[in-house]
Amino acid sequence: MAITGVSVDESGVFVAFSSTADYTGGNGFNTPQIFTINTDGTNLQQVTSFSQTSCPDGGGTLCIGTSITPTVSDYGNRIGFLQLLINIDNLMEPALLNTVPFIVNADGSGRRQLFSAGSLNVSCSPVGLSQDGGRAAFGCVDTAVQQTQVYINNAQGDGLQKVTSAFPGAGLAAPPSIDDAGITIAFAAAANLTGNNADGNSEIFVAVLSATSAIGAVNLENP
Repeated sequence: MAITGVSVDESGVFVAFSSTADYTGGNGFNTPQIFTINTDGTNLQQVTSFSQTSCPDGGGTLCIGTSITPTVSDYGNRIGFLQLLINIDNLMEPALLNTVPFIVNADGSGRRQLFSAGSLNVSCSPVGLSQDGGRAAFGCVDTAVQQTQVYINNAQGDGLQKVTSAFPGAGLAAPPSIDDAGITIAFAAAANLTGNNADGNSEIFVAVLSATSAIGAVNLENP
């Protein structure tokens, strides 16, 4: 058994975690899946399940999706997580193709994909959620061209916005965090997004969002 991420809600009574165990009889393949439980040990539930899925172009024939690194909203009503898309044409040497962010209601309903990778080379960061889980922030890197972008989406998965333009680099130094209102996003990257990081250090960046776009960004200098 392996546990690959854990998150607790603001009230401290609801926990989501990823595990390869078969606690409830729904994970017989022992792939990483999202589970929830109350902090008093009651109401253990499996939220995601083993899924066979189509492989992207060039990614082989047989692929599966597994789920890791959950993030619970403060209200405990939604969970963000990453799906690993894995090719299993050769069961002895499974190959990770990409990682894609999803969001789901805490009871397992309303699952939505937040970003479509569209490439074998795209991997996204863990998801940051607003207080009610209505907004999700994450970063994605295309390793083929070494370009990274930060995005935000809504819980329905149909409001994708770019928070930053694409910038060189192999990903974020730390995944995005979003405030309760879903307005302010902070993240760390070795990038020169504001013209104030010519030395290329990992910096903390803050973006303030309107309803449709990023309306301001600053970086906090790391000497």
